[in-house]
Amino acid sequence: IKKWVIVGQGGKIAHSDDATSWTSATSGTTSTLNGIATDGKTMVACADGGKVLVSTNATSWSSISSGLTGNLESIACDIVGEGMR
Repeated sequence: IKKWVIVGQGGKIAHSDDATSWTSATSGTTSTLNGIATDGKTMVACADGGKVLVSTNATSWSSISSGLTGNLESIACDIVGEGMR
């Protein structure tokens, strides 16, 4: 995935190829999205209410269960910077 992705309140997600012009994507949630990470193939966003969203293209997102009920505040991946080369 060679895109910049931003997340925010109300389930907002947008992506960009150049970090200048942005295109909104549908997250499928109204929960606040608090963080995002990638391993270069899959993007994962964490949200309030224990929600986790995944995408392989930054435009289509699916919700998966984290097994947690609280707000998820941040996320990290062990391949730092892989998606931003």
